[in-house]
Amino acid sequence: MFHLVAYLHYIPPGTEFKYINPIPDSQLRIEGYNVIVPEGLNHVIAVYAGGHYIERARLETPSLRRNMLLEIAPIFRGEYVGKWDHVHIYKEAPLTLDASEPMRFLAYHNDTNARGVLGLVWLADGPITPVVSEYFVARAICGNINRTGEWVNVSITFDQTLPAGRYQVIGARLQMASAIAFRLSFVGQSWRPGWLACRPFVPTTLAISKEETQQAILAYEEISSTVDYPIRGGRFGVWGEFPHDQPPTVDVLTNGYGTPVLYMDLVKIG
Repeated sequence: MFHLVAYLHYIPPGTEFKYINPIPDSQLRIEGYNVIVPEGLNHVIAVYAGGHYIERARLETPSLRRNMLLEIAPIFRGEYVGKWDHVHIYKEAPLTLDASEPMRFLAYHNDTNARGVLGLVWLADGPITPVVSEYFVARAICGNINRTGEWVNVSITFDQTLPAGRYQVIGARLQMASAIAFRLSFVGQSWRPGWLACRPFVPTTLAISKEETQQAILAYEEISSTVDYPIRGGRFGVWGEFPHDQPPTVDVLTNGYGTPVLYMDLVKIG
């Protein structure tokens, strides 16, 4: 089982590390810049850092300091969502933290103005066991997102009828032009697994030619289309279970408004 923790904050430029504010999280205790590592979920299985002109990023806890703070490199120096290979994955051999210790995210950038910095940390109860199973992909429309910079929980509506039964989720993809990250919230399950969102290409101006638009789409899809690769089809284990009439809801973190589309990899288990 794993849970996605997010930090997002505008910081001034400079070459000194600055703490990034955690996003309020209903499932975790947060004190200022500190996310308190929960009992039983004290293993780091992945980390990510992104933001315009970001230069360096670190993860800091007292237990990590016994050796060295975790340097995060490479980092994505664009607008929050980069390629999947900017995510540093330790799912087979997680970094073990002390339960109840504070966890902080630090970064700095070299722009001339304040810029937003995103930090993501995936906490788990231990190494992730991949699932090797036949599965199918279900598509759902999410509720409208009307707030930014926080986890916004919305319901989902499948665009095909899900047969009666019980299902495991073994991967997911969320698409929305301004989405940053997402998590699934299952009935009766405390922790909320998730990943980076995928951003469909939207031309920013009508003045560019068809050729330039196509080049931009291809360049963008190199990032967006594969950002979910490591967590699809069971590679990150079982995310959660649900009966057909109680599907999970979705937490979405964005910097704009819209209606996300969710794809879930499902295994029917009953």
